[in-house]
Amino acid sequence: MADVTESSLKRISSRDLRLDFLRGFALLLVLVDHVEDHSGVRWLRFYTLASNGLSDAAELFVFLSGFVFGRAYTKRMDEEGFLVCQQKAIRRGLAVYLSFVVTTLIAIAVGISFGPIAPVLIDELRLREGTLKWVLWTLPMYYQVYGLDVLAFYTIVTPFAPAMLSGLRRTPLIAWVMSIILYLGAQAFPELQLPSHRVNLGWFFNPFAWQFLFFIGIYFGTLRSRLSCSEILRFTILVLGTGFLFFCLLIRRNSLGVPWAISPDDDVIRGIISCSNKNSLGPIRLLHFLVLAFMGTQVLPVPSAPIWRSKFAAPFICCGQHSLAVYSFGTILMFLSCPVFSLLGTSPAVVVMVITDFVILSALFAYGLQCWQKKRHEDRINKIRANPG
Repeated sequence: MADVTESSLKRISSRDLRLDFLRGFALLLVLVDHVEDHSGVRWLRFYTLASNGLSDAAELFVFLSGFVFGRAYTKRMDEEGFLVCQQKAIRRGLAVYLSFVVTTLIAIAVGISFGPIAPVLIDELRLREGTLKWVLWTLPMYYQVYGLDVLAFYTIVTPFAPAMLSGLRRTPLIAWVMSIILYLGAQAFPELQLPSHRVNLGWFFNPFAWQFLFFIGIYFGTLRSRLSCSEILRFTILVLGTGFLFFCLLIRRNSLGVPWAISPDDDVIRGIISCSNKNSLGPIRLLHFLVLAFMGTQVLPVPSAPIWRSKFAAPFICCGQHSLAVYSFGTILMFLSCPVFSLLGTSPAVVVMVITDFVILSALFAYGLQCWQKKRHEDRINKIRANPG
């Protein structure tokens, strides 16, 4: 029992709170983006991550998921072996799948209940085509409602994560080549997709493309020390990266009607926009995120910095530590925002109030889960102490 308790405490104390903070921050950004999509309020777009570049919070979350897996399972694979890690990854994939199915069914129930006052729910969930049909098509993940398509991607990619990690450690060149081939195949052949109810689109997060970003995250997670480079190279990347991010900002702002933004009439600009497709994680979109990630690492405080244990960071960290449940909860809130906006309107005050309330509710939900899990852990320890045999 002492070994169990000590190992649990060791894992908690050695946890990098920065990763939990960033995952929680990405979760809340996704929630704001999704609510903004359903509010139809144009001014809010100027303050979301998706409207200030060619990538958004989805890339950050997928990358961090791979990074966390690489960080956590590198040592675990040495200690417990590949098969044990594979079993845990499959169980995690099943948990994601269960969350996908349950949350989809709740979304359908929300659409049926509030559709009369929020017709947008009926249209978005395609309930006019039948309810039972979509319930049944949820099981093979053919039916993917808005916001839950990323969970379908995680259901597929998570069981393969141990193989990715093992490949990186044993035959890194082959692992990189295989992942790159899948990614380039998805770029060259749009039909390289999995089928979904979106007949002409397939999965919104094409797993053949998005696995590459997850793979990159695993790679960086396996690194035990920070990548080093010369100051000249670092300065060059910072200067070129800043220029590239500003250029992407100008392109993105044009679609929002900003007069000083770059016009998409030029063939080169149209080509850049087409290469930033989210569905297949276009190369410009991927590059934009990687540059943004590099810039972020230059200003991110060290793990021992006081900010990570401050009251400001606590809600984000708590959300990040319960990312799957909080994301599913946030998706349900997103659908509930439709009847709220239908009844109260979409004035700036209402939109800000709804988003603030939803963010607070998500944090409270995460805190509730944390308290429940802590109590379960304490009860289990007390039970072991009471029955040491």
